[in-house]
Amino acid sequence: KLTVKLPNFTMTRGKIPGKGGSGLRSLRRNFRKIMLWGSVGLVFFVLFAWLSLPTRALAWRISHEAKVRGYVIDIEDISLSPFGGVTLENVQWTFAPSRAGQVPTKFVVEEIDVDVGLLALAMGEIDIDVAAELDEGTITAHFEQSAEESAFALEIADLPLYGVPKAAQALNAPLRGILAIKVDLTMPEGKFSEAEGSIELTC
Repeated sequence: KLTVKLPNFTMTRGKIPGKGGSGLRSLRRNFRKIMLWGSVGLVFFVLFAWLSLPTRALAWRISHEAKVRGYVIDIEDISLSPFGGVTLENVQWTFAPSRAGQVPTKFVVEEIDVDVGLLALAMGEIDIDVAAELDEGTITAHFEQSAEESAFALEIADLPLYGVPKAAQALNAPLRGILAIKVDLTMPEGKFSEAEGSIELTC
């Protein structure tokens, strides 16, 4: 008597049906857990880093870089938003006197709000909005820059002439009245010499 024992044959090539699928599901569950806890850890890390930022040191650094470039600007503190917002607090811009014997003038703004477009920054472009509320008057500005062109817009409204830095010193006379400025320029490839647009001055 001759007996031949054949191996078991299944469509899964010897594997028990169902075992491979459950392993894949387990791998997916583990991957989801890793991604979930990784995301939570990243959020807490960013939050902790944001709360522990040395804002006064950053304010001093900005003031220092401005002074290196010839602008005497002092910033008391800054506050940062995780969505690209920056608020400069108690900003003082000191202007040298126009004539000998005159006292330097200061232009003081309690808060300047700067909004940086993070999406544009990630794409290598610049998109910034600036807004400042003065005791009298408002200042808003917008600047954007791409590889093709730059655009700059500025609007100053209801600003008293006596509050314009160095204006009274330069003219050596008391000033009264209201100043308004509106600027809207487009500069191909960022070249100011080729700018197109308008500049309006009302006082």
